[in-house]
Amino acid sequence: MDFSKAAIEKARIRAEAAGVKVHFVVDDLTELRRIASPFDFLVDYGSIEELVGDARDRYVSSLLKLTKEGSLFLFVYHEWPSRWWTRLNPFAVRPGEVERRFGSHFHIEPIVGETGSAAYLMRRG
Repeated sequence: MDFSKAAIEKARIRAEAAGVKVHFVVDDLTELRRIASPFDFLVDYGSIEELVGDARDRYVSSLLKLTKEGSLFLFVYHEWPSRWWTRLNPFAVRPGEVERRFGSHFHIEPIVGETGSAAYLMRRG
């Protein structure tokens, strides 16, 4: 799933060339219209970094609709330490934000937590 038709088309071409069958969907993680069923496994690479304010809250709400108890969610993004210049960037994901946004719904296991990159495997509780 992606909100970009061009990205979906590029992925469709690559999947076809690789000989794999994939169901691609154009949708928006902050306002789901075409996907409603919960999944067993989700992967997200950096979507949260494109969102600010209420859009991040809507993103979390959508992820809750797309998961069920026991669902796994692999979450990869860039996490930056709190420094004066980071506060100027509204897109920066700050340390502790994942725990604050997802902690009451998911068991969170850090996989990578170096400055600048982060990955978490989360299990919906």
